[in-house]
Amino acid sequence: MVLALVMALFAYKFVEKDQEIHRLQAQANALQTANYQTSRDNQSIRRSLPYYQSTDYVAEQARDLLGYTFPGDTLVHTAPVAAPVERVRRPPPPPPAAPKPTWQQWWDAFFG
Repeated sequence: MVLALVMALFAYKFVEKDQEIHRLQAQANALQTANYQTSRDNQSIRRSLPYYQSTDYVAEQARDLLGYTFPGDTLVHTAPVAAPVERVRRPPPPPPAAPKPTWQQWWDAFFG
């Protein structure tokens, strides 16, 4: 009887540890995938970093964001054809009227 109890305890602990190992293995796989993705992102950033530090990038951003031009360039301003439509939400519906008290409903039912 005692031997069966000890064996059941060992079997329970074995199953518990086995589940923990599977859980930790899944967590390790997820971390490896995240590390790989982070490594790829870092490589991409390292490859593009020289461009972002170049004068070509600065000039492109100055043209796009600030509207700067180089000598000899022609600046063209465009205006929208129609004004943008402002969307206004409908006001919320008014709250429902408070129900009459029960005594008044009975009063109206018998005497109203």
